[in-house]
Amino acid sequence: MGNEQSKKRTGGTLGQRIIAVACVALVGLALLTGISYGLWRLLAGLEHGTLAALALGAILAVPVTGAACWKLGHLEARGVLGGLALGVNTVTQAAVNVAGVRVGTIRTIRETQSRPEAMLPKMIDITPRHLSDGEAGEIYL
Repeated sequence: MGNEQSKKRTGGTLGQRIIAVACVALVGLALLTGISYGLWRLLAGLEHGTLAALALGAILAVPVTGAACWKLGHLEARGVLGGLALGVNTVTQAAVNVAGVRVGTIRTIRETQSRPEAMLPKMIDITPRHLSDGEAGEIYL
C-alpha cells in the first residue's frame, strides 16, 4: 500500500517517467522539424531580392530585440528586488513589533511587582574559641 502511495506522489515508476519524457521529446522534435520544413518550403519559392530584404530585416532586428530584452530584464530585476525588499521590510517590521511587545511586557511586569527584600538571618559565631584554661573543644555562642 505504501508503494502505491509513493507511485502516486512521484508520478509513477522510473520506467513510466522515462517513457513520458521520451514521448515529450519526440513530439517536440516533430514540431521543430515540421516548422523548419514549412519555413524552408516557404522561403525556397521566394526570389533573391525578397530573401535579401528578409535577411536585412533580421539583421536590423537583432539590436532592437537585444535592447527590448535588456529593458524587460531590467524591469523584471527591479520587480524581483522590490518584492524582496517588501518581504524583508514586512518581516523586519513584524520582528520589531514582537520585540516591542516582549520588552513592554517585561517592563510592565517589573513595574507592577514589588521587589522583595531579602531577610538574612543574623550571623551566629560557631567557631571554637580558645580559652585560657585549655578547653578548646567547647563552642560558645
